[in-house]
Amino acid sequence: MSKLESEFFRDILKPALEHLFPGIVIIKQDPNASFQGMPDYLLLYNSYWAALETKRARSSERQPNQEYYVNKFNELSYAAFVHPGNMQEVLDGIQKAFGVGGKARRPFSFETSLAKLQRRETV
Repeated sequence: MSKLESEFFRDILKPALEHLFPGIVIIKQDPNASFQGMPDYLLLYNSYWAALETKRARSSERQPNQEYYVNKFNELSYAAFVHPGNMQEVLDGIQKAFGVGGKARRPFSFETSLAKLQRRETV
């Protein structure tokens, strides 16, 4: 996972998930201990689960088997590739999969954090 991917997760996506789903358990997959192409994160919330593969941008390169596992897990529950450009759509999808109604509420600092990350990317 690149530095920008990890910053996006740590600074923006993780706080948003914790805001929307109090008590969520987020497990970072160990790429050395799991199958090649497994999504980066497993999300556990009440009796629901989802898997997310973080990317720097929509056009970021996908590793072997990532497409397969994201599609397979999406058939079973919910899984997606997530990047700053589609985060709101993914949060909406997770809410639907987790049985939480309505459009995803954005944490207060979402726009500020995303703007900071995008400025770092262009430097």
